[in-house]
Amino acid sequence: MEREMRKVVRASFTILALGVLSWLGACSDSVDPPASVASVTITPQAATLATDGRLKLTATVREANGNVLTGRRIAWVSQRASVATVDTSGVVTALSEGATMVIAASEIVSDTAMIHVVTMIPCRITPDGIIVC
Repeated sequence: MEREMRKVVRASFTILALGVLSWLGACSDSVDPPASVASVTITPQAATLATDGRLKLTATVREANGNVLTGRRIAWVSQRASVATVDTSGVVTALSEGATMVIAASEIVSDTAMIHVVTMIPCRITPDGIIVC
């Protein structure tokens, strides 16, 4: 009797295991792996900002066929943080006169934008029409 029960349990377990494996196989067949990043493009590619100015850069991530990939993580970094910084959403803040490259990277692909920072000299026009800076 005990031997008969073991056979039934073993057969039930085998049927259950085959059912689970078949279900897992069906699930894995319908799920495609995510597409790899083929390109990152920053817009605008270059900008000039006054000290204390801000600019929102946008990074577009595409796969090999040119389709836009959404929801991809983008890392932002400024080559010279003393000139301008960039936050995690691509907002550049100009700090001091000079130039820096801002890099956006997703997976192992990146693009750069050139940022120039200039010091604005306050000027005024006199009643005579002369510009004084």
